[in-house]
Amino acid sequence: MGYGIFDAIFEILFEALFEFVPNVVLGAIALVVGLVTAAVGIATLGEPGLTGEALTVVGLSVVAGVLILRRR
Repeated sequence: MGYGIFDAIFEILFEALFEFVPNVVLGAIALVVGLVTAAVGIATLGEPGLTGEALTVVGLSVVAGVLILRRR
């Protein structure tokens, strides 16, 4: 009901952010986040549950995506 104004505010903020920040910087941030996520996932592989495996897969997928896009 009241989400329309929040959507508009976030849209304006994200457009401004992506307009001023170069793609190289966003790629570097995504690469670091992917590496950290993969490292945390690898560190938690021995614990019960699928958290470690999920974090490892997500982190490596982000890193692979950044590297594939950088090669293009």
